[in-house]
Amino acid sequence: MAGKIYKNQTALRIRMKCGVEVTGASALIKYAKPPDKTDLIGVVSRVTGSWEAYVGTGHGLIYYDVQNESDLDVSGRWKFWPFIMFPGGTRAPGSVHYETVHEEGE
Repeated sequence: MAGKIYKNQTALRIRMKCGVEVTGASALIKYAKPPDKTDLIGVVSRVTGSWEAYVGTGHGLIYYDVQNESDLDVSGRWKFWPFIMFPGGTRAPGSVHYETVHEEGE
């Protein structure tokens, strides 16, 4: 991802480099939104989720085209990581990438 990302932005493609060949696999881009609160014992609460990713061929790349304003609905520091599901049932999470989602006008 390059350039600034803004809350509720929809003209955006989220790309993740997996470091392995992913042709024939299915993939998710998983995320953790910025912490929304800390509970009484200091545990940070994060909303997590995933988007179904398009798998590129031959380059170890996956991507997701942001569809709705609700996809990036919170400003702050997000965590993104690829999750690959290979034929035969093996699965592999990738490395975390941090990205800041800004409020419009920042």
